[in-house]
Amino acid sequence: MAKTENGSQKFTNFEEMFSKTKNVAETLNKKGAMYLELSRKRIEYMDSKSKLSKAYEKFGRLQYEAYIGNEVDENEYACAVADISALKEKTETLSAELEEAKNKDAQELKKGAEEFKNEVKSASKEAHDVIVQQAKDFFRAVQLSVKSGAPYDPGSEIHAEFSEVKEKQTPEQQDVRSDQKQDH
Repeated sequence: MAKTENGSQKFTNFEEMFSKTKNVAETLNKKGAMYLELSRKRIEYMDSKSKLSKAYEKFGRLQYEAYIGNEVDENEYACAVADISALKEKTETLSAELEEAKNKDAQELKKGAEEFKNEVKSASKEAHDVIVQQAKDFFRAVQLSVKSGAPYDPGSEIHAEFSEVKEKQTPEQQDVRSDQKQDH
C-alpha cells in the first residue's frame, strides 16, 4: 500500500482499485460462462429425461399390445429397449455431471467466501493501522502544542482557527493588524 508524504498509509489507490475491479470482471465473466454451460447441461438433462419418459411410454404400449394378444414387431420392441438403455445412461451421466458441477460451484463459493473474509480482515487491519497512525499524529500535535506553552484545559474541547495568508506580511504589518483588531 502506498504511503503519503507524512508517512501514513494511503487508503485509496487507483491502480489497486482498477486491478481489483478487473479481477472481479474476469471472475464474473468466468462464472457467467460456467453458469451458461451449466444451464445448457440442465436443459440437455431435462430433454433426455423427457425422451426417456416417451421411450418408456412407447415400451409400455408395445408391452400392452403383446399382453392383449396383438402382434408386436420384434425390431420395434428391441429398438424401444435400446432407446431406453441409451437414454437412461445419458440421463445418469448428465445427472452426475450436474452434481459434480454443483459440488465444484459450492467449493468455489466456499473458497471465494474465505478469500473475501481474509480481504475484509486485511482491510480492517489496514484501516485500524491508518486510524492508529492518525490518532498518534493527533496526540503528538496536542503534546507539541502543550509543550510550546499554548493554554490547554483538559476539560474543554480544542478549537483551532486559521486564516489563509494571501501575501507575505512583515512582522510590523502583523503587529499593526493585531493592534487594529484590539482597538475595535
